[in-house]
Amino acid sequence: MQVNLKQRVRNTRLAHSNSLLPLLEAVVNSIQAIEEAGEHDGKIDIFIQRDASQGTLSPEDIVSQPVHSFLIQDNGIGFTDRNYQSFTTSDSDRKADQGGKGIGRFLWLKAFERAEIESAYTEDGQLWLRKFRFNLSDEGVEAHTQDKLERGTRKTMVILANYRDPYRDRCPRSARVIAKRIIDHYLEYFVLGRTPAIILHDVNDMEVLNLNRMFAEEIQPHTTTQAFNVREQDFSIIHLRVPPEYEGQHRIYFCAHRRAVLSESLIHKIPNLAQVLHDPKDQRPFVYLGYVSGAYLDETVTPERTSFYAHENDQLNLGADVTWTDLTSTAVRQAAQFLAPFTEPVREEKEEQIRRYVKDRAPQYRPLLKHKTEALNAVPPNLSEEKLDLELYKLNQSYETELKQRYQSLLKPPDPMAEPEVYETQLEEFLQEWNELGMAKLAKHVVHRKATLSFLEASLGVGDDGKYKLENAIHKIIFPLKKTSDDVKPDQMNLWILDEKLAYHYYLASDIPFTDMDEVVAIDSSDRPDLLIFHGPSAFADSAPPFSSLTLIEFKRPARNAYDDEDNPITQVYKYVREIKAGKAKDRSGRPITVPDHTPIYVYIICDITPKLREHAENHPLTATPDLDGYFGYNQNLKTYVEIISFNKLVSDAKKRNAVLFEQLGLV
Repeated sequence: MQVNLKQRVRNTRLAHSNSLLPLLEAVVNSIQAIEEAGEHDGKIDIFIQRDASQGTLSPEDIVSQPVHSFLIQDNGIGFTDRNYQSFTTSDSDRKADQGGKGIGRFLWLKAFERAEIESAYTEDGQLWLRKFRFNLSDEGVEAHTQDKLERGTRKTMVILANYRDPYRDRCPRSARVIAKRIIDHYLEYFVLGRTPAIILHDVNDMEVLNLNRMFAEEIQPHTTTQAFNVREQDFSIIHLRVPPEYEGQHRIYFCAHRRAVLSESLIHKIPNLAQVLHDPKDQRPFVYLGYVSGAYLDETVTPERTSFYAHENDQLNLGADVTWTDLTSTAVRQAAQFLAPFTEPVREEKEEQIRRYVKDRAPQYRPLLKHKTEALNAVPPNLSEEKLDLELYKLNQSYETELKQRYQSLLKPPDPMAEPEVYETQLEEFLQEWNELGMAKLAKHVVHRKATLSFLEASLGVGDDGKYKLENAIHKIIFPLKKTSDDVKPDQMNLWILDEKLAYHYYLASDIPFTDMDEVVAIDSSDRPDLLIFHGPSAFADSAPPFSSLTLIEFKRPARNAYDDEDNPITQVYKYVREIKAGKAKDRSGRPITVPDHTPIYVYIICDITPKLREHAENHPLTATPDLDGYFGYNQNLKTYVEIISFNKLVSDAKKRNAVLFEQLGLV
């Protein structure tokens, strides 16, 4: 062999999980050898050899022993001079027309120490016996002999000897599992009737498995053959249901001369096709495979049998108008019809999941349930809530685009020849759907508010560690930290919890030092609250410059009571007010403007009303609210209105303002 065999094998990739692939390569060699010989009674015997070094073992102990070697025997054409020459040629294209890559024998040496070959074959009417050993050595092929035989029959034996680590440990030990892997790998051969008799022998425990019988008993009963027509051309499709361990994905195979040539995945092609389907009768899981055959495919397969002219040119090149798209779409419809009894329960379960999700979590998608039921077929089954929401969002966006296109069409002057009743009907239908979509968006907005208040309320409680959360946890719910209004989308702001009008502002800075607010105000101060205690202030204006008012929001940690005379929120916010009034404001173009002394400033302090805080509020003095859950007052000198709001009052007042909306959606 004229090749650096050691380097070639070293560069050959074989995942440890594919420890059976060398055996499977040997089996397909035997199948092809039997086909080449034209042998009608082809037979392949596979012998599992285990490590017998421990002497006599019980049957249970035997099957637990690792596989040592495999012996594969067939009555195919054998190692004729031509086949032997191909074997000793690296990357031979001898079997390229059969899909061979010429690397199977390198996989043998990747996983096994050596391969031993003995082949009785006929050449020019003479029976010969060829023997050689295939090693990972400089020569590769060693101990080659070729002798005449006076009598005998064709027979080739390949021994894959001595599994290497770690392939030996990854090889299945059960003979039945190995048999299933072989059937799985060559399923198309079994389905299309190309498989010779394949017998698997477990030498040590004397178990014998007939793979053809296993296929006939476990898989073939679940096959159905159906004829169909594409533009007057006849085809047939074999519908096959196999256990998931045989195949991992629903597919259609396009075959020629009883060989699978191309395949198409059915994922996203058939609505409600779950990854694994179940038979309603016995709930057995299965994966669908379809095998399409027909004279057109036989006549249009490429010489290499790796494609079809029809596929490459998107037409069946026999003077007919049948295209590859015609064929695949029709075949997919045939598969969908066959699978309908199995996908219908999936559809019902999926639609029930969507209905529950829309009702309980995402009312903005309600119009889809009424007007776009067919579009829901495009939603894959068994999605998580996050992925389901994404799919519904995409459908909803498409629906909105469709409605906008209809809107633009309706804006055009009506066709004077058209009946007025038709235009009025179209307009009425559009307005109904448009209004429903708007109501659904409002519903989403209301559900978001309800969920936000519930989350805020939960955040105010004592955690698993027995402590209250820091104020930044509350702060983030109302507005993200270290951001400005230029960074945050309106739907990410929950300022409505405090006051609806706060959403309409000129500029907002959250947890940012005064020195970093130079876009709107120049204040030479890096003052900011202690991050370990609270985060703030959040300062923003209600209108464009000159500002008609300013608002400060200060958050305190829930249940905090440790306030001294200097370190209390009222004193702190007054300090911030003085710094703001002493600074120079700017417009968005950076031009300085003056903040008039009479500009009102509103201050909200959000905290729990603890005894120490009550003492500070009364000392300033501030007036208690009627419910005793807050304080308010006006500082005449600073032109500042101050309101202290407890967390309980904050949540309670927000609930009251939104109560009528919650009631309308049944979210009470």
